[in-house]
Amino acid sequence: MQNKPYYSVYEKRYKTVYEAGAERWGHSPDNKELYDTLKAWVEDNHLKGKSIVEFACGEGASVVILSNLAAAIQGLTFLPLQ
Repeated sequence: MQNKPYYSVYEKRYKTVYEAGAERWGHSPDNKELYDTLKAWVEDNHLKGKSIVEFACGEGASVVILSNLAAAIQGLTFLPLQ
């Protein structure tokens, strides 16, 4: 397993969790702590009305929250070609 690229191992875990019936992997867009943290970040950095790009956004919980806090948000996740 140590010789496998990180993303291949991650993908296997991701599929296993969903096949077991999990609704999501990571944070929910309804997570208050995540919302409060992102809101403070947007306010502290004067990002209201700005465009934001989140790399490695996963399921996009932060993207959903930031779409309500800033002007425009793009979430990108890169997967290896198989």
